Amino acid sequence: MENNVTPFVIPYKNVPDSDELRITLRSIAKNAKFPHKVILLGDAPSWINPDHVEVVRWQPIRHDIFPSFYNVQEKVHHFILTSEYEDFLLTNDDMVLLKPLTLSKITESTAMGVLPEDFKTDASKKWKDTILLTRRLLLDTNPDATVYNFSTHLPYYYNRVKMLQLFSDYHIGKYCIVNMNTLYFNTFAKKPPKIINQTSKLKKCGLYASTDFETKLYHRENEYHLLNWGASQWNDRLRQYLLKLFPEKSPYEL
Repeated sequence: MENNVTPFVIPYKNVPDSDELRITLRSIAKNAKFPHKVILLGDAPSWINPDHVEVVRWQPIRHDIFPSFYNVQEKVHHFILTSEYEDFLLTNDDMVLLKPLTLSKITESTAMGVLPEDFKTDASKKWKDTILLTRRLLLDTNPDATVYNFSTHLPYYYNRVKMLQLFSDYHIGKYCIVNMNTLYFNTFAKKPPKIINQTSKLKKCGLYASTDFETKLYHRENEYHLLNWGASQWNDRLRQYLLKLFPEKSPYEL
């Protein structure tokens, strides 16, 4: 294990189109301004350079209730059980760094806002139930707490020992699927978080509706530090736009 190196840990499942991961890795190589490495959990596309990317090949048993989210949580659990890294950045294959970022800036505790009892979302009922379960677990532990909602679409900085504690205390995985970011940072943060795109220094562009590319991103990428998109918004236009922003092959590619 390299000293003072922070790993970007990315749960990954092979798909026919791996350009999302390619662009994400190019953005990390260009804009992560601190000693780092990349670790993929699960699978790796054929173009990954094994000399520069560590691949932890492990697949959990399918879970019937929320298979995609369970898959990610169990990969993370396997990683923290077997890794020597005490701290790591957990991120996704569709999280692009648009500007140079220091470790201190990228690890700022950043939430979307307070998580209310009447939480509303355009996402699935399974996801809403997961968020509300996480909120209830936190309030069961501390009824007077203000619970903040932490996004699943930001890179977050975790401590392995603290994460292991949560997996043990809450039986995360087969019997309890939660928003790990919300559970972790409400449990361990020493002060209230900054709010993304408001009080936070980090500015994120999220593309989740059909009009978002034109209204949020197009020729405005310099306004943001981070970019993420929903699966329905990944298309050839976005791909070509991002490949123009990150045309150079990264060390992570063969």
